[in-house]
Amino acid sequence: MSTLVVVLLTSACGGGGGGGTGMSTSPGGNISYNTSHGTAECPAGNAVFTTSPLPLGNIIGWVPLGAMEPPGHTFPTDHQYLYFANPSSPGNTTLNVVAPAAMRIWMIYQDTGSSNEYSLWVQPCAEIIARLGSITGLSSDLAAAAGAINQSCQVFGSSTQCQKELTYDVQAGQVIATINSATEYALDWWLWDSRATPIAFVDPAKFTGGPEPGFTEANIVPASAYYTPAMTPQVDAKLSSFDGTQARTTPPVDGTIAVDSATTARGYWFNPAQAYPPETYQAALAPDNITPATTEVISLGISQANFSNGGGSGVRGNFTPASSGQIDRAFESVTADGNIYCYNPVIENTAGQSGLIILQLTDANTLKIEVQALTGGSCVAAQPWAFTANAVTYKR
Repeated sequence: MSTLVVVLLTSACGGGGGGGTGMSTSPGGNISYNTSHGTAECPAGNAVFTTSPLPLGNIIGWVPLGAMEPPGHTFPTDHQYLYFANPSSPGNTTLNVVAPAAMRIWMIYQDTGSSNEYSLWVQPCAEIIARLGSITGLSSDLAAAAGAINQSCQVFGSSTQCQKELTYDVQAGQVIATINSATEYALDWWLWDSRATPIAFVDPAKFTGGPEPGFTEANIVPASAYYTPAMTPQVDAKLSSFDGTQARTTPPVDGTIAVDSATTARGYWFNPAQAYPPETYQAALAPDNITPATTEVISLGISQANFSNGGGSGVRGNFTPASSGQIDRAFESVTADGNIYCYNPVIENTAGQSGLIILQLTDANTLKIEVQALTGGSCVAAQPWAFTANAVTYKR
């Protein structure tokens, strides 16, 4: 094994709506060029997992890929969430986390911050890597096998982040960890498949982060789509909003982060005045991950600080897309046609109030956005629309 080269995560997801550090989710850079970690070649197809990592009866909502919760997850989220507690009344429930297949655990990551989280990096076979995150405890067997998690430690404020490389094989259904609702509401699950058709990003160079060489953001796939035929209907029945009240029925039901469109406003946008990662200062215009056929989302980080919802928490607005006109126009119909488009989205976390946001695609790779009101405002009444000095210009 090669020497560790560390770029630790500075924050964990925290069960579906917390902070993040951009789309790179590497535990420690290119920790090894033996990317199979000694596992056998994957069989053809997606029938990899045979059991849910959490008891299906305890899962309230299995959230598809693509959720947007700025600023930590300004971009469509590249992992699924298995919610087992409602954040508004989480209680104090502890569940076992089990191996969803026979697999090799090759890395444990620990963040000793307020919730003392763990992530497990695993492979069921050579071409597939998974990460299970927001774990609050390790099984006694795994903890004993790992010993002290003390490699490549870094300190960020009150948090110490360390990792431990190991080789530990487990069987499907074997208890590997625990998760407690007092600090975590959901299990986070990333999956990369190097055999899958790569996701087409407008600028692939911005999406090179991943757990190992050959496993980048372009290789992200939904874990829920990798179950055996016997399990697939049971898993699909759980694909929904975090609280289970609204199922996703639009294909692909497992969600997607493939939202970039090279000639329209839809997709990932980057503030050239800010570093990336993290996603904190970026923007995304994309379909909702639960009702993509009828709802689109404006997801803005904190670049427009004067209008950040809740004092620096970003802005997320939902609207029903229109197929014509310049009000609430579907993103995939907004081109560099010289027009300004106006949106009256329902802004999250503001008692259902509508906002006022204008945008213009000035060329295929340049987008100007301005939040002009978070509470109230009418696109019709505000005509003619015009940008002020508060507008932010984003690039592909």
